[in-house]
Amino acid sequence: MKKMKGITWAHSRGFTSIVAVSQRYSELHPEVEIVWEKRSLQKFADAPVEKLAEAYDLLIIDHLPQNIKFYYLFRNILVKII
Repeated sequence: MKKMKGITWAHSRGFTSIVAVSQRYSELHPEVEIVWEKRSLQKFADAPVEKLAEAYDLLIIDHLPQNIKFYYLFRNILVKII
C-alpha cells in the first residue's frame, strides 16, 4: 500500500472536503492511503512552502507562492500524482 501524507489549513473548507475526497479516492484505489494533517493559516505563513513540499506529498494552499518557478515545479509534480 502506498501511503501519502498531506497538509491543509485548519478550516472546514480546507480540511473536511479534502478528507472526504481522499476517502472516496482510497475506496476506488485501495492501494493508496492518504492521511491529512491541518495547521492554522498563521503556521502556513510561518513556514516556507518549499519546506512543506519536502515534508508532504500533497499540499492544499489558497494562494500562489511568490516564486512562480516553484509553483510550476509543484504543479508538474501534482499532475504526475493525479
